[in-house]
Amino acid sequence: MFGFGKSKPSPEAMLTDLVEHNADQIARSEGKDRTEATYLAICLIFDDMMSKGSKQGYQDMMDLVQTRYVQHMKDVVTYIAWTTGRIALSPEADAAMVERNQ
Repeated sequence: MFGFGKSKPSPEAMLTDLVEHNADQIARSEGKDRTEATYLAICLIFDDMMSKGSKQGYQDMMDLVQTRYVQHMKDVVTYIAWTTGRIALSPEADAAMVERNQ
């Protein structure tokens, strides 16, 4: 009745559910296709993890992207490097990144 004795979902399962839920919301509210909505959902979660200083959450999320969302890996790594100031993009690429991630 109250969930006593049930095991807690794994971090991977919880993060997957969060990505999928957020991607659904982004696709519906912003009219993005599923691929783009998933990428944006992943970026939003990384932003949240970084703002909270959650190293374990960040690592769990990176593990998830490497295993379940590998098609987004290059774009996500570029996004993280860009938002943390680890790379500088050309003005055109910077403008495109801003536009994509609004």
